[in-house]
Amino acid sequence: MGDSTGWQLVPQGNRLFIKPVADNADTNVTILTNRRVYYFELHAEEASGLDDPRLAYEVRLVYPSLEGSIGGNVSAVGGDVLFPSYQTDVPDLRNPDVARKGLNFNYTVSHTPGSEDIVPLRVFDDGKFTYMQFSGVNGDLPSVFNVDAQGYESLINFRMVGDYVVIERTSRAFTLRYGSSTACIFNEKRAFPVVKGAERRRK
Repeated sequence: MGDSTGWQLVPQGNRLFIKPVADNADTNVTILTNRRVYYFELHAEEASGLDDPRLAYEVRLVYPSLEGSIGGNVSAVGGDVLFPSYQTDVPDLRNPDVARKGLNFNYTVSHTPGSEDIVPLRVFDDGKFTYMQFSGVNGDLPSVFNVDAQGYESLINFRMVGDYVVIERTSRAFTLRYGSSTACIFNEKRAFPVVKGAERRRK
């Protein structure tokens, strides 16, 4: 949360109760779960009445149960639920025709000692999305950061499809972080420099 002085946040299970405690409070908040990352802007204003359409008593994010699907960005404003757009599935790598259609598997991985658990089993992209396969996806997943040309990291969203993390973009490099564990994913097709002092291996 950007400005925590004007707001009160109380998590309970998979719910988050948000209450403004200052007049005209404005802030942003990032919510991380083991599957998704959410970004919200919060604005507190005096309502004209209980029927004021700007009032939001509850914001609920609903995901249709579509096996093998991945979602686009989900947003909710004023209590209205906006459903995401869907791509059908992860490219079927068992199909040799699919595997030859422009999929880029030229990735390498560097990680700090003891970070093997967050290293993906497989990484590839289709020119639009990046796919990272993990084992034990029922557990917690690492946070994913995009790394720009200057080496700065920015937290990015992803979706789960089976045991794949699907990132709705490609990049020269990603950083995975979970606690003290760190792994760097390099897209060799786009020639990003290697981080010194880290073990590097091809996936």
